[in-house]
Amino acid sequence: MTNPMPLATFAAMTPAIDRSWGLNASEAGWIGGIYFAGYAASVPVSASATDKLDARWIFVGSSLLSAVPSLAFAFADGFWTGL
Repeated sequence: MTNPMPLATFAAMTPAIDRSWGLNASEAGWIGGIYFAGYAASVPVSASATDKLDARWIFVGSSLLSAVPSLAFAFADGFWTGL
């Protein structure tokens, strides 16, 4: 359970980031897909945690936790730092 805003951020900015960083399609796909891999890995943990904790706190915690890589992405300048 995370904030859905980061899900669309890279997809919307892919053409501009590709030009700026000189990414090929495969590299852009990896950067776009790695977020979803992390999301898929976290869903079983966060969904099962809602059985024991208030779902609002899970949402707030997940949103704060997902803010860290979202903010770090602002300082990325290529494939490896973006990944």
